[in-house]
Amino acid sequence: DIDKIISEGIAISRDYMLSKMETGLTYGSEWMLITLLRADKDVDKALLDQYYDSVLEEIKTWDGSEKPTDIERVALALSAMGKDITDVEGINLAEMIYNSDKLTYGSNELAWALLALDATGIEIPADAKWTRDKMIAEMLKFQNEDGFFGLGDNKSASLDMTAMCLQALAPYRGNQIVDEAIAKGLNYLRTNISDNYDYGDSNATAQVLLTLAVLGVDVTDSTNGFGTAYDNIISRLDDFCTSDGFSYTLGGKTNMIATYQIMQSFDAYRKAMDEGISYWDFTEKSDEEYDDKIEVDNNNNNNNNNNDSGKGSPTESAPMPGDEN
Repeated sequence: DIDKIISEGIAISRDYMLSKMETGLTYGSEWMLITLLRADKDVDKALLDQYYDSVLEEIKTWDGSEKPTDIERVALALSAMGKDITDVEGINLAEMIYNSDKLTYGSNELAWALLALDATGIEIPADAKWTRDKMIAEMLKFQNEDGFFGLGDNKSASLDMTAMCLQALAPYRGNQIVDEAIAKGLNYLRTNISDNYDYGDSNATAQVLLTLAVLGVDVTDSTNGFGTAYDNIISRLDDFCTSDGFSYTLGGKTNMIATYQIMQSFDAYRKAMDEGISYWDFTEKSDEEYDDKIEVDNNNNNNNNNNDSGKGSPTESAPMPGDEN
């Protein structure tokens, strides 16, 4: 029951992240915030205010020379909150992105630049250092003829970066060069999936599911090459479920990054298949109200893995997906 797996997976992830927020929500908590707000899950206003005040103090010290993914992560969080990233108390985060001297440092910098700017359709001025076309052209230099994208070059394959670059390219389909790049990337993902419909760990697998959802590829359709109606990436990710979240490896302890990435991928799949909504388009809001809850099943072995142990405060800065490679 794919709908049940997704609903329960989102519910357990939501509860896990909300429990971690009890100690506060400050700079560094962006991914929890993005994941919950994008899934239309309530976050206490006091926590949102606390996060905003914390981020404001942080970005007041920025001059645009910071690591682009740090800027892009905050931009996405503030956009998810409904804030204008071109004017955060007079600070223009969008300008820091499209005028950055560091976007060429890695494919992740470019992919997240596009995602952050496209989330709310930011207009890039004509005199900016980077246009969207330039970002796309530069990002495509990281793609190998085999279809994969690398993090620092196009020689070493990265499943995470292949998935993320395809997500960033999704809005630009209809351009022949982009369409060819997406086709090659999808073929790489299709040919490198395991017989169990995963990519070795939950994070890479979740990123691929998110990519497929953004591209409108249904993993339950056997003709797409990512599973069947009964055995696919979604059912495989359910195997990583613990008693209170999701683990990075099978049988592992609850992991924050794995939990929010799987929740994002489940949310993205549901949005795409049920409503035709692209996950990274923050201007689109879901009209459906999902009753996400956990139904206890004593016969389900997904609830007997180890709990999270020794995890840090949610205020510790989580990396951009791809930065941990």
